[in-house]
Amino acid sequence: MLLLATLSQQFVVMLAAYALMDFTFFLSIDEVRKRRRRIPRCALSNPRYSSVKLLLASRNEQAYITATGLDVATFKFLLVRFEVLYNRYSPYVVDGKVVPLRHERGTKGGRPRTFDAASCLALILCYTRTRGSLFGLQLMYGATHSVLVVFLKYSMRLLYKVIMEDDAAKVCIPSRERIQEYQSVIRLNYPALDGAWCVMDGLKLLVQSSGVDTEHSNWRAFSKLVVVNA
Repeated sequence: MLLLATLSQQFVVMLAAYALMDFTFFLSIDEVRKRRRRIPRCALSNPRYSSVKLLLASRNEQAYITATGLDVATFKFLLVRFEVLYNRYSPYVVDGKVVPLRHERGTKGGRPRTFDAASCLALILCYTRTRGSLFGLQLMYGATHSVLVVFLKYSMRLLYKVIMEDDAAKVCIPSRERIQEYQSVIRLNYPALDGAWCVMDGLKLLVQSSGVDTEHSNWRAFSKLVVVNA
């Protein structure tokens, strides 16, 4: 009986711990649905008259920078390239890839999409300004959670294609003249860093390692544990 009581107490403690981590375990399906961080269709505005439409139509620099992180000119620069892909691909994917916006007979058709090219580009840019929550974007776009997720993934794929095809957005080594310019500026401000021309943030570099077989065993653990955060 004592063993049974002890096991019962442990079970209660484990159940209480689980309840603290996820109290929805004790709720009904309807109560769980009420607590989902999503706004239903009945509480949203019409997507054709949403807040983001008004924002994009305003062409206000402060509004654009606050919402998307880009000014009007930069947004238009991306939109020209983004819209080409928007008119070419469907928001629905097959095997994880976007597919051309064509019917079997080779003609365009179907229902109009919920968001135009500018709204789709603004969607992914606005998303980068958040911590990942979507209910704020639901209010801006007047779209349900499921629709917003579809177009968010779609916009992300298209923007990735746009950036990959733009030479100015690629990571590359600067020219020799630009490197020498960087070196002179760094040398002027930090004389001890003679010859340095760039800084890498967020890298973990090994302090020391040995290529000699006799010393390899002595340095192996040290080189794995000791790193410098660059």
